[in-house]
Amino acid sequence: RAVASAKVSKSVLARYYLLSLERVRNPGSGELEPSSDVSKVNLEHVLPQTFTKDLGVSKADYDDLISRLGNQTIMQSEWNRDIGNLPFREKKKAFAKSEISLTKDLAQYSKFPREEIDERQKEMAELAPQVWSLKFT
Repeated sequence: RAVASAKVSKSVLARYYLLSLERVRNPGSGELEPSSDVSKVNLEHVLPQTFTKDLGVSKADYDDLISRLGNQTIMQSEWNRDIGNLPFREKKKAFAKSEISLTKDLAQYSKFPREEIDERQKEMAELAPQVWSLKFT
């Protein structure tokens, strides 16, 4: 439940959470391992870290959503630099190219308003018990 509404303001923690969730969601053959090297893969805020009126959300919603885990993703550092503060419809092209499933799935969303951030974060919350189990056997 905590993951469904989690806000993460420290990028190192957000990266840890996202990489951990990705490893559970997409274990693959071990051939693809999400990198923790920030020079290769870094943290992207889907709603940019700078508020503008053309984002399609109110300032109050923006302030609430910017640090939500559902608004953050990991992606190739080079692509992240290229998309910067572009509108979501432009960022979707870079997200679609990603091999990281949590990032690639962002391309399916339309505008990424509050409802879509909430939906994405609920999907992450469903993975969380597989990562952070309280069962000690």
